[in-house]
Amino acid sequence: MEVQKAEALRLLDTLLTRAPVGFLFLDRDLRFVRINEWLAEMNGLPIAAHLGKSVAEILPTLEPALREVTSRILTTGQPVLDHEFAGETARAPGVTRYWCESWYPVRDEGDEIIGFGAVVEDITERREAEAALRLSNERFDLAVTCSQAVLCQQDLDLRYTWLHNPAPGIDGLEAVGKKDEDLLERAEDAAVIVALKREVIRSGVGLRAEFSPQIQGVIHCFDVLLEPLRDAAGRITGITGAAINISERKRAEEALQANKEHMRLANAATGVGIWEWNVITNAIRWDAQMFRIYGVPPTADGLVTYETWSRAVLPEDLARQEEVLADTVNRLGNSTREFRILRADNGECRWIQSVETVSANEEGKAEWVIGTNLDGTARKNAERAIREEAQRKDEFLAMLGHELRNPLNAIRNAVQIGLEAPQDRDACQWASSVIDRQSQQLSRMVDDLLDVARINRGRIELRVAALDLGPVLEQAIAVVRPLLTRRRQTFTSDIGSQLRVTGDAPRLEQVFVNLLTNAVKYTPDNGRISLHARNEDGEVVVAIADNGAGISAELLPHIFDLFRQADSTLDRALGGLGIGLSVVKSLVEMHFGQVRVESAGTNAGATATVRLPALLDWPAAESPPAVRVIDTAPPRPVRVLIVDDHIDAAESLETLLQRRGCEVRRAHSGPAGVAAARDFNPEVLLLDLGLPGFDGYEVARILRAEAPFTDALFIAISGYAQDGDRQRCLASGFDDHFPKPLDLKKLLQVIHSRPDQAPVTQRHFPPCAPAAGPP
Repeated sequence: MEVQKAEALRLLDTLLTRAPVGFLFLDRDLRFVRINEWLAEMNGLPIAAHLGKSVAEILPTLEPALREVTSRILTTGQPVLDHEFAGETARAPGVTRYWCESWYPVRDEGDEIIGFGAVVEDITERREAEAALRLSNERFDLAVTCSQAVLCQQDLDLRYTWLHNPAPGIDGLEAVGKKDEDLLERAEDAAVIVALKREVIRSGVGLRAEFSPQIQGVIHCFDVLLEPLRDAAGRITGITGAAINISERKRAEEALQANKEHMRLANAATGVGIWEWNVITNAIRWDAQMFRIYGVPPTADGLVTYETWSRAVLPEDLARQEEVLADTVNRLGNSTREFRILRADNGECRWIQSVETVSANEEGKAEWVIGTNLDGTARKNAERAIREEAQRKDEFLAMLGHELRNPLNAIRNAVQIGLEAPQDRDACQWASSVIDRQSQQLSRMVDDLLDVARINRGRIELRVAALDLGPVLEQAIAVVRPLLTRRRQTFTSDIGSQLRVTGDAPRLEQVFVNLLTNAVKYTPDNGRISLHARNEDGEVVVAIADNGAGISAELLPHIFDLFRQADSTLDRALGGLGIGLSVVKSLVEMHFGQVRVESAGTNAGATATVRLPALLDWPAAESPPAVRVIDTAPPRPVRVLIVDDHIDAAESLETLLQRRGCEVRRAHSGPAGVAAARDFNPEVLLLDLGLPGFDGYEVARILRAEAPFTDALFIAISGYAQDGDRQRCLASGFDDHFPKPLDLKKLLQVIHSRPDQAPVTQRHFPPCAPAAGPP
């Protein structure tokens, strides 16, 4: 028995020497008694240099932790398994390494603890693999546990005679006398390991293999070393073995491999090209994406010359790129660069973003430069477009402030004149005309801005009908005529016949008013402007020409862009927001037409041409509407309630209505409006939609349900003037909707036509839920 035990220990020592795991014994003073070659080499000292030396002398950074562990063993008498340590070794001073160690007491024949034994596994590489996975932002959930060495001896029947550090759920003492079939969870696992052990017994030759059994429902992977166990005569009496749990390492390797594959797919998906340059051999290799980026036919092995790259880079960029690249190599660092190339296949100029890093060889010299290239042309173009758009918006906002202040200044001056000379009838009339004209200018600017917003959101709705474009053009000319007169410009028109189209007359008038106004603005005093309209090959063609400032070749392609301005100087005597052409283009295209502006250049005049599909089948003429006989008798007094939180607007409207024979009351909130209505019993209610307390919709809903207001006329007045706002008001039960600023003439017509309408009791009002806010 002693011989067998000695032989087993000898073979065990051989296995521990060959196995990739550390093994050592320390006495109670923490001096090295035994250590295997693997652990000694890892510490950076030969075995002999360890023996008799203390841990403090060999591994000073580990001594406090080891002393704590051994003290625990002395106190409890129990081993300390799977304990992690971190420290430095003589082999690599200043470099922290990590170990997973299992410590157990070594006892003499009297069961006294005379020292400590340990199995040590270096887990530094595993830690580094985990760090690499974290840096690559891949979420791999690795169940990291410390592996441990399993040591055993079995007889020829493969019954265990000794088992150290068994797998979880297996007791080493109870395993003695049992076989693998008795201990392993799955019969197929037992069959695999038994076959390997019988082959060792049969051949007498040791072997090394990977074994993946299921332990407590989990598959583990072990690196197994098996050797035949012989007696003094050399006869095989069994086997001895050592197994290291490499499950974590295998999982890390699989994760890293998967990560490489993910990176490859990501590179292909994002268009990133990868290149490698061996600084020593000057060999350069590109992946497939690099060849696509540069428009170069790929080589079979991916190898290219330095000139393949340098020829592609623009000469004005090359010197700087070579300088940055040389500096990166010299300092063993990394860098990010941007440069331009001309693709080899089509000569197209592209922006390239390059990122590279340098790796050194064992001598600390630069060996490899590994980098990526990404075609960033789209990003550069987008950045430039964003900058230009932001600049145009800034210019537009500055110009908008200028254009809004001009009419406001004229209005304030006119008001001041009226205040200073209230008895001067001519001065007051002049001031009133200025205020009226400038407020109309402000309204037009607001309408232009709203049109842009509606078009951008796809909210413009056309009310199309068959119409003759001639009267629409005459009306547009009439609108612009005063401006032509002030500028003393010569205007000629030639409006032909058969100008039949399908369209929205007010919107088409807006198109031609904008184009004519532009022509007037950019044509000097005493200049010439002409309008020609004709039916040409199934299209109605309208051309507006001038001999004015013309358009530069640089601006002409962008003439219809929003926020593009031909006149961005301080001299803007004619005013306007400069967004009319963008609106024109959108409205014409909504009529399935085309608009084009041509100019030979600056000071060469310009011609705007609109083409609309001609209407071939003209509908039968309708009977003219009956002429309405207007009652010339003075209108009867009407009780009107104004509910508006804008006090100046409410007071001024009250004054205007009172001057026209109306009896008027005011309120400035939702609740106050309801109370005033119940007290005043108005025939007409002018309700602002955005009111404090609750909104105009709620005021109408409350009062409409009360008998005194059954026949009352509910009119919404609001700063929201889109078609959808009007439709929402009518759908909510209002009789009419007037956008601000109010058209007083039309409002009075509605108010005084009230007796001519059918009683309100005959009209259907849908139920109106309280609105969340103004439309």
